Formats: sequence, C-alpha cells, structure tokens
Amino acid sequence: MFFSLQTALNKKVEEIVGQAFHTSQTCSADIFEVGETLYRHDFDQFVDMKAHWRDIYPKVELDVQSNIRMKNTGQAGAPISLED
Repeated sequence: MFFSLQTALNKKVEEIVGQAFHTSQTCSADIFEVGETLYRHDFDQFVDMKAHWRDIYPKVELDVQSNIRMKNTGQAGAPISLED
C-alpha cells in the first residue's frame, strides 16, 4: 500500500504540473522560467530565440518526472488534542 500511495502521489504531481505548464503555454506566460533556464544553460540558443519567444514558448515540450519519496505515512491513531 505504501508503494502504491507513493506512486499515485508522483503521478498526481506530474499531472498537475503538466496541466499548469500547458495552461501557461496557452497564455504565453513563462511562469516556469523556461526562457531563463535556456539563458543560463545555452546562451547562444537563447539569443537566437529571444525575439520570437512568445511564439516558441507555446510549442515547447515538457517532460515532467516526479520523484517523491515518502518516509512514512504518519500516525495511524487518533490525533493528540489540547485540553481546555
């Protein structure tokens, strides 16, 4: 059960991030700073794309991979309550 919960959590995170990225593309809003990452890692390519980034960004493909590792699922008993 623990492994299946971790797997489901990773899939859900990948789905949510993927949907958010797609939404940002439809608005041409680079909220994930893909252009900034390109600037830092491949400046020459960034310079070539900069003038047309608003047209290029909606076509960018993103591979989302979540790697969440759960250490434990927490307490299985009743929560501790404060006395009045």
